[in-house]
Amino acid sequence: MVFTAHDDTVLAEAERMHGGNWMVKRRDEPSREHSRTDDAIDDILGDAALNQRNSAWPGGSPGSEPHGDERRSPLVPHAQALTLRVLAGDPARADHSAGVAARALALTPTVPAADRDTLMAAAWLHDIGYAAELRETGFHPLDGAHYLRAHGWPSQVCDLVAHHSGARFVAAVTGLGDPLSRYGFVEDAVSDALTVADQTTGPHGEELSLNQRLREKLDRHGPDSPTVRACPQREPYLRAAAGRVGQRLRLE
Repeated sequence: MVFTAHDDTVLAEAERMHGGNWMVKRRDEPSREHSRTDDAIDDILGDAALNQRNSAWPGGSPGSEPHGDERRSPLVPHAQALTLRVLAGDPARADHSAGVAARALALTPTVPAADRDTLMAAAWLHDIGYAAELRETGFHPLDGAHYLRAHGWPSQVCDLVAHHSGARFVAAVTGLGDPLSRYGFVEDAVSDALTVADQTTGPHGEELSLNQRLREKLDRHGPDSPTVRACPQREPYLRAAAGRVGQRLRLE
């Protein structure tokens, strides 16, 4: 299944999903080679995505009215709007961000309820540093985090964007470890969920296994790229995060 940012946004798709009508676009997908962890995550994500209790927003589905004093936070729609604005010239990147947000939505049962909006906002925003207008260092996690911090976004969102998907390992091979260290990193349920959402979503928003995503990055970036050179240190972290998320999903 593929969510595209410029047709139906994830928020609209989530509203339909929770209304019981799962309407998404499908694209032809390559053959999938899964590890046992990939299979477990994909199976449970499919179930979670169709379960109304797994909404990322208080009071039920995104389209429902809040109960009592509950109010939907503006954080997620603001994150979506900013992402679609700054990535307007890069539709594929916007579609990837929408796909990551869709995967994050299905993973919200693995994080505390109070952190679900933060996860969803970071999922939308994680790649905004690719936008030309935000470019400072050329390292997109850092450039995105710099922009968000300068514009008053919550520190946890800035930190998640800065460190998403093991960015610290790539920073170490590019000489950017010191500026990245100015953002906090916590290995917890939220950072794990963001990592898995990103690492199981392809460059156009398509669902991939973790193994497919790693191979895709090698093919796209080349063996001499910082992303691939950091792989020996980064890949164990990515697989461990996937294992932890899988375990949390099984406990739901």
